[in-house]
Order: sequence, then C-alpha cells, then structure tokens
Amino acid sequence: MEDDDIDFETVMRRAGVHPIARRRSLEEEGKPELVRSAPAEVPPVVLRRALEAAERRATVAEQQIAELRSTLGRVQVEMQALQAERERLAEALEASTVAVSGLDHERRVLSQRLGAMPKPGPSPFDLRDLFRARGLQTDDEVVEAMFALSEQPSWLSCLQGGSRTAEVLEACLALVCERPECQAGAVAIVRVTAERCEVCEGSDTRLAFEQLLEACRAVDVTRMAIVGGSPAYHTKLRELGRGSALHLELVGGEGKASRRKAKARVDRVVVWGATMLSHSTSGAYEDMGHVLIRITHRGLAGMLRKLAEILIDESESARS
Repeated sequence: MEDDDIDFETVMRRAGVHPIARRRSLEEEGKPELVRSAPAEVPPVVLRRALEAAERRATVAEQQIAELRSTLGRVQVEMQALQAERERLAEALEASTVAVSGLDHERRVLSQRLGAMPKPGPSPFDLRDLFRARGLQTDDEVVEAMFALSEQPSWLSCLQGGSRTAEVLEACLALVCERPECQAGAVAIVRVTAERCEVCEGSDTRLAFEQLLEACRAVDVTRMAIVGGSPAYHTKLRELGRGSALHLELVGGEGKASRRKAKARVDRVVVWGATMLSHSTSGAYEDMGHVLIRITHRGLAGMLRKLAEILIDESESARS
C-alpha cells in the first residue's frame, strides 16, 4: 500500500483499535449521544506516517513549481531573443527599402539624362547605336546595361568612344533570361524574355547540344575548338560538355591564340562569327582549311543547331 493512499480504518485495526468495539462500549455505558462523535484512538505511528506522506507530497509539489518557474524563465529568455531578432530584421528591411529607393532614384535620373542626350551625327562610336546593335531594344535596357557595366574597368573605353567599344559589349554584356543556368559566368547581364535569351533562346539548349554530339559521332569528331563567345556562353558550354565524349577547347574573342596552339590536333575549329574577334585571335585560325567552320548565329542554342546541321550535311556528302 502506498503512503499517499493510507486507509486509516485498516491501520487502526492493525494497531488494535476497533471503532465498532468502541461504539458498543459507549452504548453499554449509556452514552449513545457520543457514539457518532467518539473518535477512534489513532496510534502515533499512523499520524507520523500521514505527516511524512504529506511532507513528501509538498516536496514534490515544490519541485514541480520550481521546474515550471525554470521553464517559464527559459521561455521568457527565448521570447526576448525572438523580439531582438524581429527588431534587427525590421531595421534591415528598412535599410534595404531605403537603398532600393535610392537606386530607383538614380535609375530615373540616368534615364532622364539619357533621354535628354542630343543624338550625335553618324559615327561608328555612337554609344546608343552600339547598344542597339548589341541587341538592346529599350532605353530601360540601355540603362540596366550601363549599371551592369559601370563596375568594369573596360567600361571607360565605351564612354570614351574607343574603337574597342563593340568588342567590350560583346565580351562583357550578356542578354539572358531569368534562368540561373543562363546567367552563370556572365560578367554583366541585362534580363530579357526567354525568346531573346542569348543562351537558351527559349528552347532546350541541352537538346541542341545532344544533336551536336550525334552529328559529331557521325563524322568521327572528338576534339573541337570554339573561337569566340562570351564568358556566359563558355560557362554553359563547359557544363554541357562535362562527361561527354566531345572535348571542347574554348577561346575567347579577345584572347591571343598562338599559331602553335591553334594548330594543335583538333578535328574542327568553329569561328563564332557573330561575336567580335580580335585579329590576333581569328588570324591564328585562318589557314585551317576544311577543318575551319564559320557560324554567324548569335545565340548559343542556334549556334549548336547550325553546327550540327553543317556536320550532318558533311556526313551525308561523304556517304554519297
């Protein structure tokens, strides 16, 4: 039997005290009025045990209260930490809002200045015309391009109307859609619709590359050099070629390829004519003969499809 559930009647019987016998004794003595109110004699040991059980219950209750107070303290500390984090995030949001407002203001100012610029006479270094030739269609896109290029050292030559302006725009500026894989590797980007994206052109670039691989197998091409293209194109080409049987050597439009390296054993050399190539780059490949292929399509997916078509035509001609 647990001490917390003491049956006093049972304990008194075990101690030799019988309430029924006591009531009978009172009745025999002629004191019926005391029968109901006569208490049974309780041994000290029973009282001691009852007191000890009560003390234990009190101790347990105190422990529970202490645990609840400790839990409450931890909850209060966590609430304070959450409140502090909430205040910090609110301050960060406010600072970001101010920064965005400032950038919007600068964008509007630049757009107004651009619209107020007098259009110069015909010139090969007309910055507005060069942006249009690069594929930008609106003043907002021009402003976005200027923001994106403003941190590039080569941008100064564009503002000064240098002869390398078009080369800088081709090498550094990428017109891409919102897909992260199309933006990877780009130095400066202008966001356009998927149909105008220079990497995917709104289609599956991976499918176009698979078509190229099939065409390469048909003419036994395993090593290919692609000359020209922006860093964004090269990043995408490396991703597409990773793990495939086609080894790609990628040469930037502004790179200076030596003739010895240019004549290293490759099965085909593709000169991407839609991009601006320095003479020191393209000149090293001019005497490659039938190995040389020129493609003028600007977009990556379109270039891959065109290259695959050329190789397939070559394969069919060889069979006939």
